[in-house]
Amino acid sequence: MPCQLKIETNICSGEYDGIILVSGSTPGSNEPEPFKTVLYTAAQIDAALGVIGAVLPINLLAKRLIYSPTGPLNMDYHDVRSFAEAATKGIKRALKAGVKCPLLVLLPDDRFENVELVTLLGALEGLYVVVNLLQPPTVKVVIALCVVRNSVGENSYVADEVITAKSGARVRVGNTDAEGRMAMADALYYLKEMALCSVNPHLFTIATLTGHAVLTAGLGYSIAMDNAVARLASNAEKLQASGEAVGDPFEISRIRREDFFAHQGRTEGDDILQALNQRSSKIPRGHQGPAAFLIKASGLDKHGNESEKPLKYCHLDIAGSAGDFPVQPTGSPILALTKMFLFDKIETKNP
Repeated sequence: MPCQLKIETNICSGEYDGIILVSGSTPGSNEPEPFKTVLYTAAQIDAALGVIGAVLPINLLAKRLIYSPTGPLNMDYHDVRSFAEAATKGIKRALKAGVKCPLLVLLPDDRFENVELVTLLGALEGLYVVVNLLQPPTVKVVIALCVVRNSVGENSYVADEVITAKSGARVRVGNTDAEGRMAMADALYYLKEMALCSVNPHLFTIATLTGHAVLTAGLGYSIAMDNAVARLASNAEKLQASGEAVGDPFEISRIRREDFFAHQGRTEGDDILQALNQRSSKIPRGHQGPAAFLIKASGLDKHGNESEKPLKYCHLDIAGSAGDFPVQPTGSPILALTKMFLFDKIETKNP
């Protein structure tokens, strides 16, 4: 739907044919007039109004009020995502009602720091997908896309085979189903070499890597795992705080010595064991081990805190948050990373 995004100060404007009100309060309680009276009256005859919302007539030029509530919020466990979901739902309901030019009303809510921003992003998600981002001149992003071609022919790899990584490490294959980490290891080595010549580099691997991550954190949550250098900078904690602020949540797992022990070579012919012969969901620390493997296979283990050139690295397992088919892809963790690395830069450039 084509639309212009702008700040509107007059709810009586005749430019709009529908008003979408997103609220986290009981209908008819904290809204300004004329919304309060309309919602209070509707709530007397509709007990579900505060949960599912409604399209209501209103004495304004827009004529239609699309009320989209968050529903009751338990502040012990609910977060700001409820407002994004309500905004997306409200936009979609407005489109079904025939609205062509909606006015989104953002009510402040002191319980959440960025409720207005998250509500707006939720509304935009219901309208269209933003494909262009403003890139600040102080931020450089380099991306490597890791892909694997399935093969059952002579080019396929097999269990117990030893493959030499780009780093020179000899990797013994333990489980051919662990192809994701194999695909990323050489790409991470390549980017690590670039990072050695870069200004304030920070390496990430992002993948729907393990079922263990889903069992650990559940659907809707990414897991961040820092190497020692990134952990010293509290990277995962900052990313978690950024995600919490914009409804793109993270859990944090720590890479331990046991994860490196599990991937040590077993014989003279190998340096690294790629994986155990069981799937990740069946073994202890099933999502931390792959991060340790990537550090070893890429040569990042030579760039720790005590090295001449320490490199920050964080592995993000998004198996639980990316959206499993046939569910639509969520785009996680783009929003949290944008909040952490771009928002302040963009605001500085465009105050």
